[in-house]
Formats: sequence, structure tokens, C-alpha cells
Amino acid sequence: GVTASVICPGPVLTGFQERSNMPITPVITANLMSAQDVAKIGYRGILRNQTVIIPGIKNQVMALMFRFLPRAWALNLVINVQHANRRQ
Repeated sequence: GVTASVICPGPVLTGFQERSNMPITPVITANLMSAQDVAKIGYRGILRNQTVIIPGIKNQVMALMFRFLPRAWALNLVINVQHANRRQ
């Protein structure tokens, strides 16, 4: 009788970036969702017995894209985004 769900929200507007002195880059701001929206979507997903919940169409597309990319390409993409975030 136990179920489990995982929510993969991507960037969420929580103030974390400001408190951690993390630069807010276009990659982050383009995908920012409010914590309230993420919680609502997550709750609805749980009620629908979804195992994996990915809020937002952009996040869903990104997750789908990574399924079809060769791992080396996906890894390089993530590394490049992370390094770009550090430089700003």
C-alpha cells in the first residue's frame, strides 16, 4: 500500500541563488518556476499516482532531450552550462 513519487522541478524561485551568492543566469531565469506552482503540480502528480513528476513544459522537453543524447554529449552540455554559470 506504499507508493513513491519523485519531483524533478529544475530551477525554483526560492531565494537560494541570492543567499548562496550564485549568479542568476539566463539559463536559470528562463526556467524558473515559483515554489507554489511546483508544489501544486507535484501534489496533482501524487494524486494521479505518477512516479516521476517533471513540472513545466521546458523541463519536460529537457528531460526528454537528455534521453536521446549520447551520454558524453549530455555530460559536456551540463559541464558547459555549469561553467557558464560560474563565470557570470
